[in-house]
Amino acid sequence: MFKRFTILFSVLLMVVVLTACPTVGSNPDKAVLSGEIGAGDTLTRTFIVPKDLQGDIIYFELDGNVNGAAVNTAGISIASKLELTLFDATGKVVGYSNNAKFFSDTPPAGAINTAGIVVDPKKDTCRGPCIIFEYDPVTLISGNDQVKIKVKNNNSSSVKYELFAFIAKYTDSNESNNSVDSCKSIARPANAAVSPTIVVDPKLIEVTGSIETVKDVDCFTTSGVASKITIETSSENTVGLSVTVKDKNTNATLGTIKLAPGGHLSNINVDNKEVYIIISSNNGKAAPAKYSKYKLSY
Repeated sequence: MFKRFTILFSVLLMVVVLTACPTVGSNPDKAVLSGEIGAGDTLTRTFIVPKDLQGDIIYFELDGNVNGAAVNTAGISIASKLELTLFDATGKVVGYSNNAKFFSDTPPAGAINTAGIVVDPKKDTCRGPCIIFEYDPVTLISGNDQVKIKVKNNNSSSVKYELFAFIAKYTDSNESNNSVDSCKSIARPANAAVSPTIVVDPKLIEVTGSIETVKDVDCFTTSGVASKITIETSSENTVGLSVTVKDKNTNATLGTIKLAPGGHLSNINVDNKEVYIIISSNNGKAAPAKYSKYKLSY
C-alpha cells in the first residue's frame, strides 16, 4: 500500500512539474523567469501562449545585466555572451539571437557575435538577446499554443538573468502591409507644390518603417507619379534590406536593390510612374525598430 502511494505521489508530482510552464503575458517590465545560469550551462523552458492575448507580436527578451553586471572598458557587458533560441511545436528552430541588435531565423554558422547588451525601457530596442515573432491566436507557430526557448551561457562564469515574455504592438505602425492588396499610400500633402514629374520638396513625401520580424514585408504605394524612389538607412541598422519597386499599372518590376546592414542612401529611377515599393529582410534577420528602421521618400 505504501509503495503504491509513493508511486502515485511521484506520478502526480511529475504531472505538476510538467504542466507548470511559464506563460507569455502582457507586461513588458515583468520578468517571467529569473535566476542564475552557470558557465557553459543551458536552460530550456516550454512557454504557454494564451489565445486571448491582445497584440501583434510576441517578444522573448533576455536581460543579462541584472544587478548591474560589470562592463569592460568599451562599455560592453561581460554578461553579453548569452544565446536565446526559439523552437516551434515540432522542435524546429524558428528564432535565434545572441545580442540586442538583431535576431535571425536560424543560428549562425560562424563565431558568436558578442555585441553588448543594451538596456533601454523603450520598446524600439531590447534589453539583450531577443526574438520577436508575429502573434496568430489561431496557428501561433505550427498550430500549437506552446513554444520552447533555450538560453545558453557562453561566459566563463555564471550570469544572473531575467527573461521577459510578452505580447506587444508593432512599433512600426505600417505593419500588415504584406501584399500589394494592402499597400499603404505615401500621402501627398495637400499644400505640396508639384510638377508633372516630381514634388518640389521631396522631403514632404516620406514614410518610415522597420522590419521587426523575419517574415515581415512592408508595402507602400506612391500617391501620384514619381521620378525616383529613395531609401535611407542609418549606421545603426543591423538588417539587410531588399527593396523592390513595381509599376502600379502593369506590375512590372522596375528595379530591385539589396542593402547590407549599415547606413545607406540609394535611389531607384521609376520614370514618372505610380509604383509599389516592397521592403523585406534579405538575410533572414530582423531587429527591434531602432535597429531595422528605414526611410522612404519620392
